[in-house]
Amino acid sequence: MGGRGSKSVQHDENHNPRGPITWPLDQKRGATPACTAQLSEANKGVPHVESVSSRLNRGMKVSSAVSFGQLSDEITRPLNTARAVLNSVHSRMDLLQEFHLRETAAAAFKREKALDWLPEYRPVSVVPPSRGAITHLERVTRVSMAAILSDVPVGRKTKIVCTLGPSCWSEEGLTQLLDAGMDVARFNFSHGTHEAHQQVLDRLRKVAEAKKSFVGFLLDTKGPEIRTAMLRDGKDIQLVAGQDVTVVAVGDEYVRWEGYKEATGETKIGISYAKLCQSIKPGGIILLADGAISIEVVTILSDTELMGRVINSHKLGQRKNCNLPGVHVDLPVLSPKDIDDVQNFAVKNKMDFVAASFVQSAEDVRLIRRVLDEAGGYFVKIIAKIENEAGLRNIDEILAETDGVMVARGDLAMEVPAEKIALAQKMIIAKANVLGKVVITATQMLESMTASPLPTRAEMTDVANAVFDGTDAVMLSGETANGRYPFDAVRTMAHIVEYAELGVDYSFHHDWVKRYNSCLAPVSPLEATLAGVAKSAITFSMDSNGDGVLDASEGCIAVVFTRSGRAGQLISKYRPPCPVITISDHDWVLRHASLTYGLYPLHADVTGPSDVRKAINAAIEYGRKRGFVYDGKNILVATGSGEPWADNVAEVGVDQIGSGATKLVRAVSSGLTNTACIEYKSPFVGNAIACVQTLQITPQLIIDRVFNFRSTKIIATLGPSSFATAKLDAMLDLGVSLVRFFFHEEPLPFYQGLLERVREQLRRRSDPSLGPVYTTVPGLMATIKGPEVRTTQLRGHTPLELSVGQTVTLVPTDDSMYKSYSAEGSHVIGIHFPPLARKLRVGDVVVLSEGAVTIKVTDVQLPRGAASSSDAFSSNGALAASSAGVSASNGSLDLDGPGAEQPDPDFPFGKVVATVLIGGTLVEDRVVDIAGGSLLHEDFLDERDREALIFCCKNGVDFVSVPHVRSQEDILAVRNVLDTHGGARIKIVSHVNNVSAIRNFDELLEYSDAVLVSRANLGMRIPAAKVALAQKWMIAKANLKGRPIIVSAQMMYSMVNSPRPTRAEITDCANALYDGADAIFLREETAIGSFVERTVAIAADILKDAGVGVDAYAQLNYLRNYTPKPMSTLECLCSSAVKAAIDMKAALVAVITDTSAPVRAIAKYRPPQAIVVVTTKPHVAKQCNLVYGCVPLLLRGGKMSKDEEHVIQQVIHFARTQKLAAFKDGDSEGDQLIVVQGPSNRMFATEEDLAEIQFVTHIIGQESAAVAGPGEGYQGADTISYRSTKVGLDLVCGPTDTRTRKTKVVCTLGPACWSREGLEMLVETGLNVARFNFSHGSHAGHQEVLDRLREVLEAKGATHRVALLLDTKGPEIRTAMLRGGKDIQLVAGQDVTVVAVGAEYDKWEGYKDEATGETKIGLSYAQLCRDVKPGGMIKIGDGLITLEVVEILSDRELRARALNSKSLGQRKNVNLPGVHVDLPVLGPNDIKDVQNFAAKNEMDFVAASFVQSADDVRFIRRVLDEAGGHGVRIISKIESTAGLVNYDDILRESDGIMVARGDLAMEIPSEKVALAQKMMITKANIAGKFIITATQMLESMTASPLPTRAEMTDVANAVFDGTDAVMLSGETAGGKFPDTAVRTMAAIVANAENGSAYVSTQAFLRDHTPKPFGITEASGVSGVAAAKDCNAQLHITFTSGGYASRMASKYRPAVPQVVITDNEAVANQASVVFGQYALLVDSLKPAEGSSLAAAADELVVRAAAFAQEQGLWNGLGTAILLHGRDTLNADKQPVLRAVDLVYTLGTGPYGTRTISTGGSSTRTAMYRSFSLAV
Repeated sequence: MGGRGSKSVQHDENHNPRGPITWPLDQKRGATPACTAQLSEANKGVPHVESVSSRLNRGMKVSSAVSFGQLSDEITRPLNTARAVLNSVHSRMDLLQEFHLRETAAAAFKREKALDWLPEYRPVSVVPPSRGAITHLERVTRVSMAAILSDVPVGRKTKIVCTLGPSCWSEEGLTQLLDAGMDVARFNFSHGTHEAHQQVLDRLRKVAEAKKSFVGFLLDTKGPEIRTAMLRDGKDIQLVAGQDVTVVAVGDEYVRWEGYKEATGETKIGISYAKLCQSIKPGGIILLADGAISIEVVTILSDTELMGRVINSHKLGQRKNCNLPGVHVDLPVLSPKDIDDVQNFAVKNKMDFVAASFVQSAEDVRLIRRVLDEAGGYFVKIIAKIENEAGLRNIDEILAETDGVMVARGDLAMEVPAEKIALAQKMIIAKANVLGKVVITATQMLESMTASPLPTRAEMTDVANAVFDGTDAVMLSGETANGRYPFDAVRTMAHIVEYAELGVDYSFHHDWVKRYNSCLAPVSPLEATLAGVAKSAITFSMDSNGDGVLDASEGCIAVVFTRSGRAGQLISKYRPPCPVITISDHDWVLRHASLTYGLYPLHADVTGPSDVRKAINAAIEYGRKRGFVYDGKNILVATGSGEPWADNVAEVGVDQIGSGATKLVRAVSSGLTNTACIEYKSPFVGNAIACVQTLQITPQLIIDRVFNFRSTKIIATLGPSSFATAKLDAMLDLGVSLVRFFFHEEPLPFYQGLLERVREQLRRRSDPSLGPVYTTVPGLMATIKGPEVRTTQLRGHTPLELSVGQTVTLVPTDDSMYKSYSAEGSHVIGIHFPPLARKLRVGDVVVLSEGAVTIKVTDVQLPRGAASSSDAFSSNGALAASSAGVSASNGSLDLDGPGAEQPDPDFPFGKVVATVLIGGTLVEDRVVDIAGGSLLHEDFLDERDREALIFCCKNGVDFVSVPHVRSQEDILAVRNVLDTHGGARIKIVSHVNNVSAIRNFDELLEYSDAVLVSRANLGMRIPAAKVALAQKWMIAKANLKGRPIIVSAQMMYSMVNSPRPTRAEITDCANALYDGADAIFLREETAIGSFVERTVAIAADILKDAGVGVDAYAQLNYLRNYTPKPMSTLECLCSSAVKAAIDMKAALVAVITDTSAPVRAIAKYRPPQAIVVVTTKPHVAKQCNLVYGCVPLLLRGGKMSKDEEHVIQQVIHFARTQKLAAFKDGDSEGDQLIVVQGPSNRMFATEEDLAEIQFVTHIIGQESAAVAGPGEGYQGADTISYRSTKVGLDLVCGPTDTRTRKTKVVCTLGPACWSREGLEMLVETGLNVARFNFSHGSHAGHQEVLDRLREVLEAKGATHRVALLLDTKGPEIRTAMLRGGKDIQLVAGQDVTVVAVGAEYDKWEGYKDEATGETKIGLSYAQLCRDVKPGGMIKIGDGLITLEVVEILSDRELRARALNSKSLGQRKNVNLPGVHVDLPVLGPNDIKDVQNFAAKNEMDFVAASFVQSADDVRFIRRVLDEAGGHGVRIISKIESTAGLVNYDDILRESDGIMVARGDLAMEIPSEKVALAQKMMITKANIAGKFIITATQMLESMTASPLPTRAEMTDVANAVFDGTDAVMLSGETAGGKFPDTAVRTMAAIVANAENGSAYVSTQAFLRDHTPKPFGITEASGVSGVAAAKDCNAQLHITFTSGGYASRMASKYRPAVPQVVITDNEAVANQASVVFGQYALLVDSLKPAEGSSLAAAADELVVRAAAFAQEQGLWNGLGTAILLHGRDTLNADKQPVLRAVDLVYTLGTGPYGTRTISTGGSSTRTAMYRSFSLAV
């Protein structure tokens, strides 16, 4: 349902024949109908539509806990009203009212029950081994409204590289470049001579010295190049697509050799690369003239000739550049000319950087280094330009050698698919960031500014995104070298990057670099110290005013003393948020710093400590001049240890800037200003919203063409260039999903004709004979004019040419047909806005045509006869009658009083005179606005717009886009017109393009169906440089709200007149996808452009190729984390379906629905698969064309909604036809189809049953898990054990209900408890598993206890289940007998002879000769002398005696030395640490115990002692199976070094594990047992195997009624580690207080569970589990996450084999899991598994005559009653259900859904209580689900 609460009923779904209904949240549209009065009353005080941002701004949601039995009026009032309405249902609308009343009650209930909203939080050190590579790129920006709208102080840290050329290389020009912000000057040696460059360099040095600037000097080599040869007579030749062409490798002769094209068509062209035919292969591509011509190699004819085929038609000129994608070009990186330039210019002139073109390998970099060093250029830094495929493949080795890299996007886009340039840029920057190497982003950054004073929006967001990516510098090429506005370009670039830096999340970037550093190598002590400077700067920087933006006044500064530059580089690597003033006495170091992020160079001669203080003072003075030093702020100072320079050993100190110019005070804690109370804060709290890009990038991914479904939609505007039928067909064929037309001044009949023709074309798209098409049901969007102000018509329709300095007269008029004109060098322009004169003031800047022309107001003349500027016009803009006159000149008002002059007939509304600031061509009907303001008509909808909206209603348009929306009132005005005229189904798209819209963005999201980021107009009303921040902010909010969002304006603007986009446009388009846009919007490009089809095709390719880099897994986590909790049931289930699709690598997601709410909920979470939306409603199908990833499948016919199998087959056929999924067995691809659908009795979801949505998995061929064969268990050499807790005072100080305890208690039975009374007491106090210790006792004795226990359990009833565990004695080594049975005294240091006496140990006698001291003892292990080695240890008597092996004397004897003094008795246990003991895991007695007791008595578990290998487990399995013990589960006890070493193999074979800490502490150092415990528990958790922690848990309670504090924390930590069960041994077997021990243990674990942060733990387990998951595991983890997301109280699983319940328990559900099973073994074995409570039923099959759905209903009711009786559930709340699709058993094909249960008093079949929600069923006990609005 829509986020507007009930409003979505009328707009989202089937048309209501009774007309529109006004719902409570839309009261501004009209009066409330009587039938909704009660609903309106019920909604009072219920913030049902609370916005995402408001909840995010509040931070964690905290509400008081209330008793389940005490429901507030907020819940009961609408619930009671709903029940009353249900009793008098007369129509579908009555049923909808009842449903929405239920929704209100459910929403209020969930708010009351919600606990702290604690999203998943991951420390940076917790990185799954599978995600450790730098190819996983994450970038976070944090943007607030203040960052967009407020003017805050900034300090630019990103550097600007400017290419010098004719436009700027005069002395005056160079001065202006420095003043505008140039940091590094680039000398392009592809052009010019040494002499010419020398002159420019000398001028620049002169200017820099005068300005005391440390501008850097960079020489860019020409590099190896390949060019075409000359042409006969110098004439271009026409190459035609499909023709053959002979390509000749002419080598150096290319300047003389001539190509030709004969009249016969024979064509030969030459290429300068001599090894062409040896380097390229058939199928390879040759690109000529910047990629304008493509030739495919057909065959190699000889060593010098090949035959190619022309791919596209184009003219070829001579000496054109050539690229060979994918070919390692065998040319030296430095040509002879380059070597001369480097040695005789760069080194000679002591330049700072050499940028080497076409670097392909590390050897290339080493060659450049040698060339530089040979000429003495040791100080010159190398910048490797990455501009071909080889450079990209070898990026890691290149980065290891070079000093920095340049992302040379121009040539790189010729070598790899241009659409993937954004991916390449991000990968290169990320890798450079981690290594601390400088990186420059270059080529076409502000390309349009070569001819225009303003950049396009695409260019501005491209530059900003380079900053967000982490670039050190951005580069201007032609913009400054030969552009018309070089200085404006630099200033614009500076503004863009400094505003972009406001959004950088410095803390995240620091942690990210630190994380991936750890994946490479340990950092040096110097780096570790200096990284602390960045971390401290982050800590010292505080958003003191809480506006969500960290400006320069709220941070600190850092000062670093460096002589080599190394110290400054290391600090910059970690991206401190503050400027870093870099002090050095070497100017070349300071010039190098000019290219490094955040470093501000300052020269100072420092020789001693006193000079350091002076230098710091100078730095403060320098900072004050630059505007980033503020009194009271901290200053971090990095110096050397005992010397000034921090390049070898660094020390960091903190001072505080006092008042005055350079005063410093020592920073002490008590003296800090602006301090705040230290408090725990969630990382999700604050006014800024996090905008996250998560990508997976590898060079291969960039280079290769990878099939990928394009999820981001393209909207194309119709216009003169695309009105033709062929053009529209071509656009649709290429992937346009929505066609948009704009209501201009043409009469409506024109649009009627256009619409009818377009609709007919769209209708033909559903023809299956067309083959694969992007959408079979394209949509229509209409854009009304809105309240914008526009220019009028032009005289003769002739465009006006406005030049800088010319005078312009603006004439306000109410006639849109007023003819503007030019005369005698001035211009008269009509403005269709009568109040213009009273809106403008002298000095205002007016922008025309979205900034193409800018003028400044010099004079305002108000209309004569107006009393004042405030009442000169009526509300509709007409001139008001008045008896007073007003005029204005130079901005002042002249009130003439009564009897003033009559209005001037030429200017009845006054006039405005202005001067042109930025000239350009002005055509008619262009937008007019005030820079930084908002010039709009007061009436939002004029008559023309109303007519247009009515037209849309009559013609069934799918979307109406509304420009200049300011608030919800504007949207409601449009909604009212649409609803009144039958347009309830039409969706409203709100354009956000003004300040009011940004301020009211949350309410616009609430009331709009989609939003559009109108970047062109927005950039006129806020600083254009901040549009990129605004775009990210709006997209993030829309994504979290689940609203579709479109990015519009100048996406591919250059393609209006050019066949190729700029690099900036390519990366801007890709970044819109990475930001989270649902669609991009093409305007002029398709309306009036010259390359309509090519524009669409390239845009589609960009979006398709960019999409392959999206890390869907991380994107899903971000969206789930930041979505406020609890979620609605619908959203919860849909997000879980996406989670499952990603985890199992499903082939396709299908949504079967007749309402669009589930579609939006699925699309919100961005599955990487296509989303096929199966519907019988045309409007739902068409509306999918605006939603991310959705492909509509419109079905018709009554059969469709009934025959589930038929629908599924239709989906499969459609997916294959449209090439969305193959569903082909044996193709090495997974074939799971995830289907989100309505309830069991109604496959197509409707609005009434949204809460009963379920997702089902179909396996069409084979599972991805079966294809991929993922490894089992934990992957990686070292085990990361991570547990998270969430503890508050309410938990610490308040009571805990132990009945919902999920960690199980194992009790050892013994004399202290094996009486009937004792057993009853254990059962009552919390016994879950009874352990029979077969190290003691006889079969008869144990049988007696077992029979007694079963009698007790039978008396207690079947609901209380206790599992039975037999613990084997196992293999053991003991000392032999002693002479006379007397103990002997061993003394530390004495020698002892140890004899391996084997089975004779109970007869052989050891001794100690008191006279001689000779001592001999025997051991029962016959292979002792074979297995131990000198230096090994023998531990006797639980480790009380330790012997060190000194020498092996024979096969039976060894000499050992006693390490401690102790008395030794006979038959003591022995441990051999580190020795694999060659004894069978089951001795003869053990086999008898297992077969004749465990198997015979149908016990549940056998715990096998001293398991050392997987073979041991397999042996135990055979022993059990031979005796019929197939249902007995094996628990492997890990209590030896061998068991630890082979743990992974043992875990794979075992059913469960026991951490037997007693003997284990004899085998490994006892102080490391805690580490072993964490490792084993973590691995068992990830493998999905249960694990028991045992031995001395509450040891002191054998004699005391209270445990020690250490024991209590030990038990709690076992719970935090992730144990399934804890075990009591002697405490219950022989202790004095067995029942107290159990009760205490239960209380400890229950309290520990309440402190566990389940969300983080679930995320950790999911991260570290190998992918892809099987469908059952994917459904299980989704169900567990869903339970937390929607604040469920129960998790109910149907299972026969226990697999589904085990997969749910693996992920540690926060709520109890009721396991419904017909298998008694599964029911009993649930007693040891975390969170499971078993309900044993007779069968999971429906009774004869009953449906599967009815059987499920019945069992859910029983499960709820069971849970209530057990104290697991308090009677009201949501339950997550996991059951099967064709059977109730969820082990194979699970279905996940949610229900809301209500416990009421009454009479039912399972006692005196029933479970009810008052649904429409007539059954006594029933359930039905509620959901919040999506």
